Amino acid sequence: HIMDQYTKNYVDGFMADLIARNPGEKEFHQAVKEVLESVAPYIGHLAATAATHFDTPEHRPDFQILFYPVITADLSFSHRGSVYGLLGRTPTPEMIELYSNEKQVTKDTPPAFIMANSDDFLVPVRNSIEYYTALQANRVSATLHVYPVGGHGWFANSNFVYAEQWKSDLKQWLGQIVKSLDN
Repeated sequence: HIMDQYTKNYVDGFMADLIARNPGEKEFHQAVKEVLESVAPYIGHLAATAATHFDTPEHRPDFQILFYPVITADLSFSHRGSVYGLLGRTPTPEMIELYSNEKQVTKDTPPAFIMANSDDFLVPVRNSIEYYTALQANRVSATLHVYPVGGHGWFANSNFVYAEQWKSDLKQWLGQIVKSLDN
């Protein structure tokens, strides 16, 4: 998988950089922060890819939690920078199809909790809507929360108007998922 190779190369590079720096605790935390910030644009797509491209039941995630995710590689409504970053500047039609995760949903895709914003001009909310629609069409349990304001990247923003609401909704949803996993 291209994602496996990307992740391996990224982690290998990160570890080599850390070893070269021989960081103390403060420097280590700063390095981790830098990695997370540079990977952040891909996290939603990587999570949805893990949920739709697993090869055995043992590799299937139990659930997925997606914040304003890039779901599709379809350049008509995707975040181009993410698509180019993951698949290169000239992805083939086959790669676009394969990594358009809304087209890869099956009845075995794990349950999803999806959050997005109507005013997200970086990653169109259509990504979340198309994915949710595909999950529903395959009878996969899914919850979609679309907030009217907040833009993109509000996860750690304590001033986000709906901060308490999404946390409460996610906590309730996770409680239901944990119960279903215990059965």
